[in-house]
Amino acid sequence: MFWGIVSSVLSVFNTFAYQRAISAGIAVGASMMFRTFYNNAVVIPLIAAILLVASPFSNFANVDFGPYLSAPLIPFLAVGASFAGIVCSLVGQYVYANEKAGVLAPYNETGRLFTIVAGFFLFADSSAASFASALAAIFAIIVFSIDFRSFSFNKYCAILAVSGVFRAFSSLAIGYVALKATPFTITLFDVTLATFVALGVLLWKKDFPVFVREKFVALTGWTAVNDGIWLVTFVISLFLLKDIGIVATSLLGMLSLVLTIVFDSVRIRKFPSPKISALAAIVTVSVLAGSLYR
Repeated sequence: MFWGIVSSVLSVFNTFAYQRAISAGIAVGASMMFRTFYNNAVVIPLIAAILLVASPFSNFANVDFGPYLSAPLIPFLAVGASFAGIVCSLVGQYVYANEKAGVLAPYNETGRLFTIVAGFFLFADSSAASFASALAAIFAIIVFSIDFRSFSFNKYCAILAVSGVFRAFSSLAIGYVALKATPFTITLFDVTLATFVALGVLLWKKDFPVFVREKFVALTGWTAVNDGIWLVTFVISLFLLKDIGIVATSLLGMLSLVLTIVFDSVRIRKFPSPKISALAAIVTVSVLAGSLYR
């Protein structure tokens, strides 16, 4: 529970660091694919530094690709999770560059909600209460995304919500792989594959931005902050997956929803709209109900 809360708090700061990294990438003139490449490429030396410092003192910081060779399903799921992550990265860059984090926060949770629903059928640690809570939250997200006066919806929220399907697949795939491989093995495989896939696309399209030192310094700085926080939260989530299961981990992760909305409101000194507040409240109650009766 404690580490789940820590991860949720860090996720909030990561969201805003992510937005700053996107803005820095736009200032450089970088495409979304280049930012995806750069975001993953920066993680690799961070992992190398952690392994170099921590591996002599702890067994948790180690890499072993043996499980990836033990059964065809493991590399298949790992590769699928990486490609789903690339899709989510491109979608995330697009929507967060055009909409406030506080508005997007509830719709960023659809991936976890779909994971819980799928977990009800796929995993033994899911309960009827978790399933019902997830359905209630998904229904609320759909209803509150529609403007019934004009029957329109915020397209950025809708796009982010739909991308939850890819997030859910990635979570479920990583959840299975986490039962076999170490957290740093999974992380290193994921970011390395994503880096080379994105690099291949960039080389094919010749889509590299013009290098301007000052702008790249800002891009590198915010990307490193974003990646550093993400790396910590990702590793924590992998340990939680092994300890409490994917459904409970997903429920705890949704605590970041309310924290993101609150932090965004404090940052811009403006209360969230009644619609966003009501949606956050419904999703929060659903998460609490699903967690308490898990």
